[in-house]
This record gives sequence, C-alpha cells and structure tokens, in this order.
Amino acid sequence: MNINLSLKNRGVKVTLFRYAFPSVLSMWIFSFYSIVDGIFVGRGVGPEALAAVNLSMPFINFTFALSIMTSIGASTLISSSLGKNDIKSSRELFTHTLIFLGGLGVVICGLGIIFKYELAYFLGARGEMLPLVVEYLGTILFFNTFYLLSYALEVLIKVEGKPGVAMAVVAVAAVTNIILDYILVIVFPMGLRGAAIATGSAQLIQGIILLSFFMKKKSVLKFEKIKFRFKKLIPILKIGIPDSITEFSVGFTIFIFNKVLFKHYGLQGLTAFTIIGYINSFILMTMLGITQGMQPIVSFLNGQNNNRLKNKLFRTALKSVLIIGVTSAIFVYLSGRHIISLFISDRENIYFTLKALYLFSPAFIIGGMNIVTSGYFTALEDTRRAALLSLLRGIIFVPFFLLLLPLLVERWAIWPVAFISELLTLVVAIKLIKNKNFEGKKMIIQNS
Repeated sequence: MNINLSLKNRGVKVTLFRYAFPSVLSMWIFSFYSIVDGIFVGRGVGPEALAAVNLSMPFINFTFALSIMTSIGASTLISSSLGKNDIKSSRELFTHTLIFLGGLGVVICGLGIIFKYELAYFLGARGEMLPLVVEYLGTILFFNTFYLLSYALEVLIKVEGKPGVAMAVVAVAAVTNIILDYILVIVFPMGLRGAAIATGSAQLIQGIILLSFFMKKKSVLKFEKIKFRFKKLIPILKIGIPDSITEFSVGFTIFIFNKVLFKHYGLQGLTAFTIIGYINSFILMTMLGITQGMQPIVSFLNGQNNNRLKNKLFRTALKSVLIIGVTSAIFVYLSGRHIISLFISDRENIYFTLKALYLFSPAFIIGGMNIVTSGYFTALEDTRRAALLSLLRGIIFVPFFLLLLPLLVERWAIWPVAFISELLTLVVAIKLIKNKNFEGKKMIIQNS
C-alpha cells in the first residue's frame, strides 16, 4: 500500500506507525551490530579493545554520515517526485545516488587503508592502543563501500513502499553479525579483526539482498541509463546535509568526549563512555527511526500541499519520541547496572560507569524532539533551519560546554553536557517552529 492509500484508509497515526516501526526496528538492529561487537569485544578480548572500538567510532560515524546525507536527500526528492507521479525523475535520482555512493566508498577505502596509522593517531590512539585501533579500522575499511550502499538501499526500499522488506533484510544481516561475532571472536579468537569482519560481512549480505529487490521488473525504482552529472547530486546533498550533520555530530561528540575524558579520567573514563555511547546510540537510533519513518510521508504531503495532515503528523512524531525518551531514562535508572554488566565484569568500573550514566541519561528525554524537528525541516527541504539545529546540538554546544564546565565546576560536570546541549537546542527549535508556522500562515493569507 503506497503513502496516499495508507493515509486515506488508515489515517496519519497508523501510517506513521506503519512506516516508523520498520525504520525503528531497522535502527535497533543496526545499533545491535555495534552493541554485539562491544559485548563480544569487552568480554572476549578486554576493556582495552573496547576502548579501541570507541576510538574508531568517530571515523565510522563520519562515513555513515556521508551515506545518510546522500540517502536522505535522495529519499526526500524521490518521494516528492513519486507524489507528483514523475517516475522517470525518481529513477534517475536513484541511479545517480547509488553510483555516487559506490565511487565514494572505494575512495574512502583506498585512502583509509593507505593512511590507517595516521588516521588511528588522529583519532587519539596512543601507545598500546595504536595497533588495536589500526587492526579494527584496517579491517572494516575493506567493507566500507558495502556499508555506504546497504544503508542507502535500506532507506530507498522504504520510499518504494516496502518498509517490511527493509526490516526483514536488516534482521537477517543482524543475525549474521551475531553468529560471525561468536565464531570469529570467541570460537576462533581473532580479536578486533574478527569483530570487524563480522560487521562488514553482515553489511555485504544486507546490500546484496536489498539490491536484488530493485532488479525485479515490478520494482518502481530501477537503474536508468544516464549520463552521470555531479550537478544532479547537488540538490540531494543539500537536502541531506542536516541529517548527516546529526550523524556526524555523534562521531564528533565521541571524538571530543574521548579527548576530554582521557585527560580527566584516563582509560576508565574511555571505557565508561564507550558503554554509555552504546546505550545512547540505541536510544537515538530509535528517535532517528521514527524521524525517517515520518520524512517520506511529510515529503509526499508537502508535494500535495496538504498542510493539515503534515502538521498533524509532526505533532504525532514529537509525542512519540517524548514518550520513548522518558521511558528510556526511567529504564536506564532501574536497569543500568545490568546493562553495564553485559560489557564489563569489574565491580569498580561498573560502579563508575553507572554514576556517569545517571548524569548523562536526562539527555534521552529531550534529544528525540530535536532530531524529529530537524528531520521535519529536512523533509520540507528547509535545510537552513534543519542544519542549524543539527549544528547546535552536536557541533557547537557540546565542545563548548565540555571544555568550559570542567574548569568552572569539577570534572563530573562532563557527563551532563549532552543534556545541557539538548535543552538549549530545544529552546531554539521551539522558536524556529513558531517562525515557520507564522511564515506558513502569512503565505496562505497572501495567496487567498
């Protein structure tokens, strides 16, 4: 059932759930890749290896941000074209997107492997940590192209109206990752290299299966014979920038946190933040899943100029992430010790990480509303407002308070920085929404 029929027959809430649930589940499974790696690495190799994975994450987030920028931008424009019944343009955008990501993946892979030691050093690896980071990054880089393409294919197959297919394929890839993690880390102790091969192989399988669906005759989105022109990608990249900044900010935040925590707490701080990062990523991926489920519907309604349903959809998404945020924070307070124990067994490190998690977790309540608002602006092709929110919550506020608060207060003030940044961003988001609504009413009056 396409978006238009779903909205007519099932309404806004059911349609959002139909598109958001597979997206959320896909994001959960996608996050599970990293979490399972962390559990197997922490238990099977040791806390030093767990910290090495954390040091590698900013680079992985950076490459993922490039895929998000292209995929979300393409998703928005393709959804809008389908809303206008312009199939040819949709297929041309689809083809340009995959060719670009394939080429980009090869370039990143080549440069990363050539400069892997320099990259590991830049990410903060020193001494005994350097070979561990090089081992993990040097292996996972070989799968980088499939990493970029598999995510794009998963987003685009939902645009075609097949969110259930995306969910099933990602689930298959996740099961593959878990099995390979057990074999390559526990049974055959290949350490970090084994964990990287497990994750990369799962991405490869996901990409191959999803690609096969677009090769079918009945698929709406197909490869079109085109003359590749980079200027065709400019609108795609422009629209995708805000969501890519959201993902890039995750990596940037990890990068800055790693630097500051290592200075104030050493390896214990890095290990604690690695575990908190897994929990935070899982929760934020849930919010991002709802946002991605919302975006093609908003783009479709925007193509039809249906402001009433568009605003109703936005409000429903905001309520959903607020409920999830509050529930997540409560769950962390009640079960934080058990979650942390999955990764490490040392009692002192568990207690330290738990205290840090309690200070960090209020950010879960607010973060989702900022992600949804930024994603809403992206779906409306209002990249200026979307990019501003993404920059504030990840690139501007976090490093500012990370560097300032430990000097003004004490080093424990590092942990609530995410909450403070999200809160200030929410204030700006409310102001932007009010201004957007005012502009919309003004246009209606002028056109009447």
